[in-house]
Amino acid sequence: MVLKLPFTGCWVATYRLHRSKCWATAYPTTPPLVTNDTIAFVDHPQYGQEHLTEAVGNANITTIIIRVNIWLQNPSETLNVARNLRVDGECGAELCTIDGGQNGPLFTVYEGGSLILNRLFITEFSNTMGDGGAIVMYNANLVVNACILSQNSATGCGGAVYHYGRNNIRNNISISESTMTQNSAGNGGALYVYGPSNIFISESDMTRNSAASYGGAVGMLYTGILTIAGSTMAENMAESGGALSISYSGDTSIINSEMTSNSASDAGGAVYAYASGDVYISNSAMHKNSAESYGGAAFIYYSGSAACVGSTMAENTAKYGGALSMYYSGDTSIINSEMTSNSASENGGAVQIHGSHSISIDESNIAGNSASSGHGGVIRVENSIDTVAIISSNVTQNYAGQNGGVISLPSSASITNGISINGSSLSQNRAEKYGGVARVHSEHVQIADSILSENAAETAGVIFEGKVISISRSSMTRNSAADAGGVLHSTGAMYITDSDMAENTAENGGVVSTEGGAEIFITRSSLLRNNGGFSGGALNLVNSGMVSVEESLLMGNTAGTIGGVIYMRSEESTSSFRFLISGSIVTQNSARTLGGVLRHYTGDCDIFITRCSISENNASTGGILAVGGGAVGRVAMPIRISDSNVTQNIAQNYGGVAYLYEAGSMEIIDSVITQNTVEERGGAFHIQDSGDITVIGSSVAQNSAGERGGVFDMISRNTLDISYSNFTENRAGEQGGAMNLSPGSLMNVTLSTFRKNRAQSSGGAVFMVGAATMNVHEDVLFEENRGGTGNTYPH
Repeated sequence: MVLKLPFTGCWVATYRLHRSKCWATAYPTTPPLVTNDTIAFVDHPQYGQEHLTEAVGNANITTIIIRVNIWLQNPSETLNVARNLRVDGECGAELCTIDGGQNGPLFTVYEGGSLILNRLFITEFSNTMGDGGAIVMYNANLVVNACILSQNSATGCGGAVYHYGRNNIRNNISISESTMTQNSAGNGGALYVYGPSNIFISESDMTRNSAASYGGAVGMLYTGILTIAGSTMAENMAESGGALSISYSGDTSIINSEMTSNSASDAGGAVYAYASGDVYISNSAMHKNSAESYGGAAFIYYSGSAACVGSTMAENTAKYGGALSMYYSGDTSIINSEMTSNSASENGGAVQIHGSHSISIDESNIAGNSASSGHGGVIRVENSIDTVAIISSNVTQNYAGQNGGVISLPSSASITNGISINGSSLSQNRAEKYGGVARVHSEHVQIADSILSENAAETAGVIFEGKVISISRSSMTRNSAADAGGVLHSTGAMYITDSDMAENTAENGGVVSTEGGAEIFITRSSLLRNNGGFSGGALNLVNSGMVSVEESLLMGNTAGTIGGVIYMRSEESTSSFRFLISGSIVTQNSARTLGGVLRHYTGDCDIFITRCSISENNASTGGILAVGGGAVGRVAMPIRISDSNVTQNIAQNYGGVAYLYEAGSMEIIDSVITQNTVEERGGAFHIQDSGDITVIGSSVAQNSAGERGGVFDMISRNTLDISYSNFTENRAGEQGGAMNLSPGSLMNVTLSTFRKNRAQSSGGAVFMVGAATMNVHEDVLFEENRGGTGNTYPH
């Protein structure tokens, strides 16, 4: 304790009481500063301020050792330093306090000098006239080690420290094992650096600092590189750059650090970078940062590339770019990192990209991000960029209130080299409108070696639009759309190769919906148990297009009304379709009304089926095919079934295999048509007002109709040409065990056999109504056919 003895006028440095006596050691009014060559010792408890001032003013002193706490009791001028100076605190286990009493700054260091501070607690300094609340540096090096700088302020820049560099001299600023907390300024709440200096912050904490404008903890302008390692920046706030603001500066590296709960009233909740170098984030965490406008964790504007490696960005929030917003900057790379539970009230739940080069996500976990009322649950591309790539990553449970549960871009933007998804899992992503995974436009989308499951949207559970969509060696399961396209909706070309599409659902097109000339190529793939609530259990095509299926499995697909696998509809008289399927298995597909496999409605249509096994499909009408009808016009294109096995398909009303109404011609070549059934008419085929029929080299056996035409029920004035074929054991409950021909029909038979066909009423093999005509060559065999009496051939 220090006290003044009233009877001596001297200061007592120490005293002790013993048997009512007081011993005191008295000093002169101004005790001398203790020095040892170039070292000064500030250890007098009463004269700390005076001795510190004296030591700094002594040009021979290079090291000052402070052993007492210092409170500045009277306003003082800053201590000017123009040499290399080290100030160490030696106060035992505690730091030595220098309390400015709202005066300041403490030190001003000029060009040619440097300052090292060690084990000091510098607090309550205030510069109400300008920059640097506690320390001002002019073109000089600064080292702060194991210090606390707290509750300092400046009306200008740098609440605790302000550094000004010039003349292209590269100074170094190092802050290590220190804490900078509750400092405030106009810019750079704790530290502000102007000019070409490098900044190193290691093993330090910067918390609860604030700036009115830029850089709640650190502000930088025209500087060199910044390295932050093993440090924490938390609860800092500013208008832009809640923790860190970098403008016209070099590269920034954030390594093994945490940036949490920082906030910006404008942009960059933790980091704001403008016209600067690359930003590299490694093994770090950026959590719970927020910005009112852009970039909840970071806003990078007209700057270099951004890389996040081995790091986490979680629970950050902003209006645009919940975690990261890139504006006209370089590439964005997310590598071996996590971006989880970030949110944007508008666009880009995790990342917003505007006019930057590309974004890649590699070996990362991207989960639970959301754009609550906008677009792009993970990524929103606002302007044209080069590429978007997702590689070996898990992308799950992301959400967009509008379009693109994972990726979205407006029609004014483009991705030059397209979107690629490789070796990744994308699941349970959702958009309220278009594209549970992606809403794109004229881009190429390539998906390989990936799993996409349980994604959902109103239209296109996975991808909406895309000029070319290529899917290879991938699995797409249990995706859904309330309207159309459980997996895809596009007007472009789609290539599905060596892939599985299973249990996807939509009201129209459980897997794919298209319009306007889209093309679909399916090769060595499977379409399994997909469902269209109304039409197209797997595929729904509107206004022309093409479907090619090769060496694939189409099994167990269903439609609530029409087209168990495929529905084709024209709304324009110029529309035309083409369906080609070869070397494939088509089985157990169904539609409640029309077309257990395919329903075509209005417009021209080519249908080519070759080298296929088609079995156990069913519908009310047309167990496999229901073709024609509608307001646009007659179908003029052909249907061809060749080298195929068509068996055990079922219809309730018409055509166990096919129902043709106002359709084109049909050819059946070198095929087996067997055991198909209908409850009413046309065990295999019901033909009405359609083109000519040709059957060549085929075996047609054991088909049955509950009423008429065990194989063919023809209500058309057309021609049926049969050659080199066998019709065996076909049945009709009423008329025409094999054929039921309407008036005006012509049937020509050559080199064929009708054996053991049966009709309960009339025409064991053929029943001809009215003026139907049949030309039978001598090489045709009718044998053991059975039927009742009437206009039959033969009974």
